Amino acid sequence: MSFGRPLARAAATALLLATGLIVCADQTFRADPGRALAYNGAPSPDPGWDRAALVDAADRAGGRGAVAAIALEHRLLNANNLSSLAASRGWAMSFVNLGYAQISAEAAMIRLKDKDATLVVLVNGLSDKDLPAFLNRANSGISDALRSGRLPAQEAGRAELAPGISARVFRLTR
Repeated sequence: MSFGRPLARAAATALLLATGLIVCADQTFRADPGRALAYNGAPSPDPGWDRAALVDAADRAGGRGAVAAIALEHRLLNANNLSSLAASRGWAMSFVNLGYAQISAEAAMIRLKDKDATLVVLVNGLSDKDLPAFLNRANSGISDALRSGRLPAQEAGRAELAPGISARVFRLTR
């Protein structure tokens, strides 16, 4: 918009769009796992984690209309891919995260109430270096609140997601 001549504006716009498209194509079709950005890369033959086992555990714990808050944001397991799996089964179950901007357990617990969450999912077995820290700041606080009873809940299910990685599903008992 700051270029006075239409040709200059068109060239700047084309350059901006081309840069984004080149990065997108590179990350989608060429980037191997060592070079791909966190949520990108070519399709992998690795089946990933057993998200279906977690969706089944949440169904048994709270039913198909449940709202489950997952205390993890990871490229292989997050609220979006769990909600998508539940929807592909025709279930009204939804998954929400603890909130990207939540830096405290208190803020995350307010989000649980705002979203009418009936379940909380904790994932064990990942080291902090395996997680994008800025997206997972409230996870340990929620885990501590569940353990101490400050967030009243009962363990209602478990799921093995991958070797050494498991999930526990808690039913909130407000």
